Amino acid sequence: MRELPIACSLDASQLAERTERWHALAEHALISVDQTDAGVRQRYRGGAAIEAELRELVALEAECCPFLALTVRRADSELHLEVSGPPEAAEIVAGFATPA
Repeated sequence: MRELPIACSLDASQLAERTERWHALAEHALISVDQTDAGVRQRYRGGAAIEAELRELVALEAECCPFLALTVRRADSELHLEVSGPPEAAEIVAGFATPA
């Protein structure tokens, strides 16, 4: 199995735009953020528009940071985003603990 580099492929402008999208989503819909044994769990309100934006952001993150494991699941009326990665990505995963 090929090891993935622990680096985001976005340039500074793309990273700023992506960060702004995450912040806007967090401002609008984030309920809480918790540390887990594997990484970070974010809880969001579960509306259709929120789910669409969250899933799109997760798909984009999977492209630029393929070393991250990002999973979205429904939990009653909420959406949960689980983020984890290899030990070398701990700082990047921790960034999901402070989304705004």
